[in-house]
Amino acid sequence: MWDPPKAYHLFCIRHIASNFLRRFKTPHLHHLFVSMGYPRTVEEYNTNRQKIMDCDETYTQWCDNIG
Repeated sequence: MWDPPKAYHLFCIRHIASNFLRRFKTPHLHHLFVSMGYPRTVEEYNTNRQKIMDCDETYTQWCDNIG
């Protein structure tokens, strides 16, 4: 019952964003980080990701290490 296509394993953006905020202490990027988790298009995701990367590439490297 809990296998695809009826269920998928997903990361909870709320918890990931909380970890991001705890790790980097950057409340000004918290909203942008959460927005990166709910894109409607690939372009929207890439735009938000680029904005975060423009602040510091360390943030996007941290995201890439989530898996």
